[in-house]
Amino acid sequence: MVGIGEIAQGSSETESCRNSFRVANKEMGTLIPQGYKANTSSPCGLRPSPAWAGISQRFQRYLRRCLLPAVSGFTHGSFLPAKSFTLIVSSDGRWPSRSQHNRRNAREMRDSKLKMKSFLTICFLLFSTAAIASAQKKPVGRIETRLPHPSLTRAQTREAERRLFELGYWTGAVDGLSDPATRSALIAFQKWEGRPITGQLTLDDLEAIRKSSSPKAREPGYAHVEVDLDRQVLLLITDEGKVKVLPVSTGNGKPFEDEGQTSVAHTPRGRFVVYDKVAGWETGPSSSMYYSNYISGGVAIHGYRSVPNEPESHGCIRIPIFAARELSKLLPIGTIVLVYDKVSFVSGKPWVENPELKQAALFWSQGVDN
Repeated sequence: MVGIGEIAQGSSETESCRNSFRVANKEMGTLIPQGYKANTSSPCGLRPSPAWAGISQRFQRYLRRCLLPAVSGFTHGSFLPAKSFTLIVSSDGRWPSRSQHNRRNAREMRDSKLKMKSFLTICFLLFSTAAIASAQKKPVGRIETRLPHPSLTRAQTREAERRLFELGYWTGAVDGLSDPATRSALIAFQKWEGRPITGQLTLDDLEAIRKSSSPKAREPGYAHVEVDLDRQVLLLITDEGKVKVLPVSTGNGKPFEDEGQTSVAHTPRGRFVVYDKVAGWETGPSSSMYYSNYISGGVAIHGYRSVPNEPESHGCIRIPIFAARELSKLLPIGTIVLVYDKVSFVSGKPWVENPELKQAALFWSQGVDN
């Protein structure tokens, strides 16, 4: 069997062979010049050495320190197992030192890491592309046409405020600024017209405002208040039939705890009269109510810091807090209030035609409350 070989001194090709060598052992261990077969007639003058002891002590130390940990089954006098590895010989013909071997291993490790990173990157890109393509796939027959609305100019906002004011919505100052009063008026408009309730003025809303007409009272002809529970708006109507509209939030119909008792958040329907008032903030358990106007038991029209777009109160009629004081001035004791929905409505005209009936209702409400 051919053992580990070494370079024959004095060979004419010695200098050209002082390059890379591969130690390969498929069926036998042989030191072979890279690109040549294991035979004694090779241009490099490779001479077989039949024994392990024939190689230099330095190479033996190198094999023990650097190669033996990586190659199992290698013992003194035995051949390398069926596993190949590359061995680089320095230009002066000496075996590589341990530091050279470590540098080579470091380079191989860096190359391996780079290849792995490249592979993972390619996989990530492939999966990402597939996910994006799947997400962008739309159902057949469905086309997305919604685009973000561009911001309106101050002049356009002022135009919307002016038009809303003319229609009867409570806008506050017409100054082109989107303040709480402007948003409140827009919400009331959106509720009345059945539009999406956003409180954000868009070009579509502006165009709708330009084409709309004033809200109409359910029962015009006398001064009173109407609360439309379906639309969640309040209308203040004058004797001439003019209206002023505010968004409201009424009882949500859910049970709640109040002073140890369970009640239902219900806003009563019917014909009522303002029988009591509180200026400013309430005290005690009702301290969050601002300028309350009581119409039935503990149910009042009052300002509140939060007026959701849907029913959320415990039964009271919440209005935006910025309008509470002014509205309270327009609701003296004895003001008729009609609360209705699409299935229930009670006229207030009998009280207008016979003031004594309204006065009796006022005294009765005050007596019950006391």
